[in-house]
Amino acid sequence: MDMNGECVRVVVAGDVDLASVPHLAGRVNEAIVSSDDDVVVDLADVTFIDSTGLVLLAKARARLAGDDRRLVLARPATCVRRVLALAGVDQFFDVRDVDDQPLA
Repeated sequence: MDMNGECVRVVVAGDVDLASVPHLAGRVNEAIVSSDDDVVVDLADVTFIDSTGLVLLAKARARLAGDDRRLVLARPATCVRRVLALAGVDQFFDVRDVDDQPLA
């Protein structure tokens, strides 16, 4: 987790699935409670994501929205983009292709 005063960044790598989601949920929760900033989840190095990963991201987004904050999915790998599109939630999330795009 990295804090830069504008956002809190969580970098994710490997598979995001039933086995790994509990650990990732802890990291995302820590990012949410440790700051009042937006949360950026960097998905550039994710090799697989399943529905449990999507549910985790959707819940985090809803939780942050309740505090007028945002969840940003940064640089999602091709496999992540494909799953977001197939699930019909690609427009639901704030997706950024460039790591340094301003959040405002």
